[in-house]
Amino acid sequence: MDSNSNDANKPQPSAHEQQQPDSAELQANVTELVPAERQINEELVLAIFNPIEQWATVVTDHAMDNSEQVIRSKMRSVLDFFLFADKPPHLARAADVIEWYQQLRRDGYADSTVYAWVSRVSSFYEWLLKDPARSRHIEFNPVRVARPKAPIPYANARPIEDTQLMDMIQVIQDRAEAGDIVGRRDYALLMFYLLTGMSRAEILRLRWKNIIIKDDELVFYVRVFGGKQRARSIKDTNLREALLDYLAASGRLDSMQPEDPLWIRHDRAAVAAEEEKPLTVQAVDKTMRRYATQAGIDGFHLHRFRHSYARMVQDKLQNVEEVREAMGHETIRATNQLLTQINIERDLVSEYLARRLGISKER
Repeated sequence: MDSNSNDANKPQPSAHEQQQPDSAELQANVTELVPAERQINEELVLAIFNPIEQWATVVTDHAMDNSEQVIRSKMRSVLDFFLFADKPPHLARAADVIEWYQQLRRDGYADSTVYAWVSRVSSFYEWLLKDPARSRHIEFNPVRVARPKAPIPYANARPIEDTQLMDMIQVIQDRAEAGDIVGRRDYALLMFYLLTGMSRAEILRLRWKNIIIKDDELVFYVRVFGGKQRARSIKDTNLREALLDYLAASGRLDSMQPEDPLWIRHDRAAVAAEEEKPLTVQAVDKTMRRYATQAGIDGFHLHRFRHSYARMVQDKLQNVEEVREAMGHETIRATNQLLTQINIERDLVSEYLARRLGISKER
């Protein structure tokens, strides 16, 4: 059989797959999406970038204010898998999925994040299998037999000690007071995390239209799980002052438009492009991990801020319903699950028992 006959029998790319992005543009997009340590196989990326982008666009709710960030986050997860496996979708196997998510765990990703990323890869495969033009290339979804067990809610919840939080605040505050724009942004972000208890996604998708600044408080509107809008009022002035200081230092305060994101990148690439690119969860997580390391905090991830907030609110309020309201949980059950994991049961009887049994040195 001659080579022309072999070529004729090879699966032909669909019209979508033939519409590939410009090579330089592709390189810039991929470099921004994947971790720096991941090797980029340009030929592989050329084959999978468009389908991944199409999938992420189709499965994302575009009514969300941060839909573009969500799309890129989904793309990042799936791209990372195929670049790690260094295989196109039709050659990837269950063993590749297992090896990938085990590496994610070794890299310090939380079980909930690992599970979410693997689920995105599975969603991508299911989308491919439903497309007649592509399903002939894909025999099966390898994630079906390799997906890790769903993590128990809040199983790894671990608040940060107050003294460690104070050290981390000081680390970031020192950078902010030195006049560093990134330091000022990160200090304002930290105030949002610690004083509101909002999730990382809720904070990062805030836009100027969501903020009302008053003399004695800061009011903001945030879209929470389920698409509902929630209004919050923060009376402590530290958060308001930190936000205004950051926006003023970045030269944006007087020109902010309703749709402008509060948090933008200030790295060299963003500055050179003269674009206000929204800050991503991955970038914030990476930066905050560095600060945490400087403050002597081990095993840091962004959600530990929320766990710390829950513990401090519980100490103050001592009422589950009020804690639920402060956390923005839909149900008491979610609040109880979290508090069960983070609370330390108070010892009320050991000293009494020791005295009663003659164990105590006090006679």
